[in-house]
Amino acid sequence: MDDKKENVKKTARAIVFTADEKLEELIIESEKQIPVGNESVVVSVDEEGWKVDASAFKEEIWINGTLYTESNSIFRVQDRDILQFRNEVTTDLVLERTRASDMQWKILPLADSFPVIHIRHVSDELTEADTDVQDDGIEAHEAEIRLTGNTWSLSDVHTDRGIFVNGERVEESCELKPMDVIRAGNTLFFFGTQQLYYSHTIFRGNNLSIHIEERSVKSFFKKHILLQDINLTIEPGNMVLILGGSGAGKTTFVNAVTGYEKAKAQILQDGVDVYENYGKLKHSIGFVPQQDLLRDDDTVRNTLLNAAEMRLSKKYTEKERSERADRVLEMFGLSVQKNELVRKLSGGQRKRLSICVEFISDPKLFFLDEPDSGLDGVMAKDLMEHLRKIADQDKIVLVITHTPDRVIDLFDKVIVLAKGTKDHIGHLAFYGGISEAREFFGKETMEEIVLAVNGVNEGGEGRADEFIEKFKMINPEETAHV
Repeated sequence: MDDKKENVKKTARAIVFTADEKLEELIIESEKQIPVGNESVVVSVDEEGWKVDASAFKEEIWINGTLYTESNSIFRVQDRDILQFRNEVTTDLVLERTRASDMQWKILPLADSFPVIHIRHVSDELTEADTDVQDDGIEAHEAEIRLTGNTWSLSDVHTDRGIFVNGERVEESCELKPMDVIRAGNTLFFFGTQQLYYSHTIFRGNNLSIHIEERSVKSFFKKHILLQDINLTIEPGNMVLILGGSGAGKTTFVNAVTGYEKAKAQILQDGVDVYENYGKLKHSIGFVPQQDLLRDDDTVRNTLLNAAEMRLSKKYTEKERSERADRVLEMFGLSVQKNELVRKLSGGQRKRLSICVEFISDPKLFFLDEPDSGLDGVMAKDLMEHLRKIADQDKIVLVITHTPDRVIDLFDKVIVLAKGTKDHIGHLAFYGGISEAREFFGKETMEEIVLAVNGVNEGGEGRADEFIEKFKMINPEETAHV
């Protein structure tokens, strides 16, 4: 595998970040002219690396935090050197050669409602940044970006590989200014006035990768397999419907993926094994069961404050937790009811509060078991629209519901689990887009799809084995064992 990675052709690119917080990524074939304010520079790449021609630029050039004072206006730089061109505005420029599939850009808000951003070392290729994370101790992060008063600073650095600002290593802490460039390993952070942009490695991570060889239980000393050979990958930003008849293993599947009930499987979240790192990742996974665990005699706001106290890092002050709770209540339309007792909420409001409790820690994965159960069509659609907004924040949302067709337009993909008629084991019968599912099963609605895979004794068509095999034939990569 490593040899294959080394043979992947690298792409030369220029990353340009301007004072108006526009980030542009330019592919460099041989050379390219890049605007810097009202002037420009020309960058080129060859076998020896990068060359910058700044003959047409007459103002200050800074390289890795040091003013460039050489008379030669044509000079060479290395991959990921930090260049700053300062005339009437400041323009950041970083040149690098990486695999084309290595990177995408993510954004975190710089706001008083998220006063702490943790920079975490996940692996050699993967560095992550999070706003609300559980306090896993000093080893859980390499550094933190913290707002104190009106000043952002980079501090609490705990790493041997170093954290660099504008190319200079930070020993303990430093104040951050707009247009600063932070580097942690292979990850770049561009610090703006309102947002933090960072390059996110996606070669091995960024997705939810599910590889379940089997999930089994023992009863009277006999092994019973509940799920078998389920392999799929879900990208952030997707809202996924989990579909299947009675006994197909929907809840078993969710419990296996969340780590609540471990299977013979490998579940990777952002390239990190959920089972092996459950203690650190459990607060990045939200799960809302069908029956809520809310206390009727608590107020809505106190319910969320209690959740914030349990789930947010101990480094958050009481004021910061309170602000986070109010922000989440506002997001889910519960600000007006914040001082009411839970017992007085409507069914839809109660469901939204249950979601707020899980969302307080800003999880990346969100699982919901029949969140619209007992709700009428209007309330169900309102609830699902809130879940859609969560997915649109670059998160993964998976939903089990028995009435999907009334909100199917909000989903991106569907997982169909079916119980084999011969082996009585839950298998993957389909995974893909909604329109693809309709074509695959030859059905117009999701409820018709469930009937197609349900057993005849359950009022269905009894075609589970047919679709399980059909999906294996057209998606052989989905049938590989762990």
